[in-house]
Amino acid sequence: MKVTWQRIATLVFGIFFIVSPWIIGFADQTTWLIVNLVLGVILAGLSAWAMFSKSTPAWLDWVNAVLGLYFLLTPFSFLIGFSGLWMYVSIVLGAVTLILSAWQALSNPQSTNHTASKSA
Repeated sequence: MKVTWQRIATLVFGIFFIVSPWIIGFADQTTWLIVNLVLGVILAGLSAWAMFSKSTPAWLDWVNAVLGLYFLLTPFSFLIGFSGLWMYVSIVLGAVTLILSAWQALSNPQSTNHTASKSA
């Protein structure tokens, strides 16, 4: 079990992405509602898994970093005129999620530990 402040933050961000369509006011846009719900559940779920599992594989944090990158780039990748609070929240929380998850993945001994084989 490895509870770190970075993983707690990404868990909170995942939960926020789940509820943000109603908080920010874009729940009537079905596509973005579904995207936020699904990816928010994945982000929160992987963060919780990473915190509470006995051995945390580094790929969990890398998947969260990719999700952060997705949320960061979403307002720029779809030319449908997003603006306002949702755009800024997606960019900022996506960037922070990307940074924290990459930091956590690089801090994970499983991602940097390459044990040499012992010679007999």
